[in-house]
Amino acid sequence: MNKRKVGSKNPNTSSSPAKRVYSSPQAAMQLSAKVFLGLLKQNQGNLDLENCHYHVTEEVCIGNEFSNFSIHLGCGVFEKSLSVEGVSLLRTLSLGSSTIEETLSLKTSHISILNFGSAEILGQASLDDITSNGIDFGQAHFNGGGFMKKVYSTGPLNLGGAVFESGLSLEDVGAESINAGSANLGKLTLKELYFGTFYTGTATASKLTIQGDKLSFRGNLLDTSRILTQLDSEANQNSLETRLALAIEAIKNLPSRYSLVRFLGTDE
Repeated sequence: MNKRKVGSKNPNTSSSPAKRVYSSPQAAMQLSAKVFLGLLKQNQGNLDLENCHYHVTEEVCIGNEFSNFSIHLGCGVFEKSLSVEGVSLLRTLSLGSSTIEETLSLKTSHISILNFGSAEILGQASLDDITSNGIDFGQAHFNGGGFMKKVYSTGPLNLGGAVFESGLSLEDVGAESINAGSANLGKLTLKELYFGTFYTGTATASKLTIQGDKLSFRGNLLDTSRILTQLDSEANQNSLETRLALAIEAIKNLPSRYSLVRFLGTDE
């Protein structure tokens, strides 16, 4: 994936931070975390503006002072980590086409609409203790691992066409529906999954691990009536449809006295 080329900072500029970012990608100005947060607040959370290119050089944490905001990050580069933590109500968080060169952390917040857009996250991405009305991974690219724990959506959880180079882990995750779309899930780990309907789509996984055992299994992943596969699909060994079916069958066929820690799908 192409990286954005960021121009160097001009120490002689006297323009305000808000004006400095409205330029071409090659001339994107470097912003400190403090200046970025000030700019975000000044624009009422919306940085998805024409010719708005920026580069943040420090770690950024978006906190509860942005409660009730709708945040659209547009086309930005975060040189360090980006986190959202302790926000009681974030109406929207859209990552747009931003690049996060280290980690992304969303923690202990309610984000009504969460959209990853076409963002690129080079480090690990984690969602921990997040509630939402709808989560869409769009066409995002995750170079590091993706981790979701205690994530609950009253609406859909769509994996879209996202790519998880180092795999994805879902633990104690619930949604009205889960749609795997055409995502490349890498090494997929599932534990305590709750859903009304699970659509496997054309998603692929290089390996699948279901954590739990036959007697104490929590979640409804073993309820195959809730899992819908692609009509007339030609499933291959790497398809989520195939791996999920094999894993569920293996768990159901285990003797009740057998305590299963995990089931590994067949390797590529």
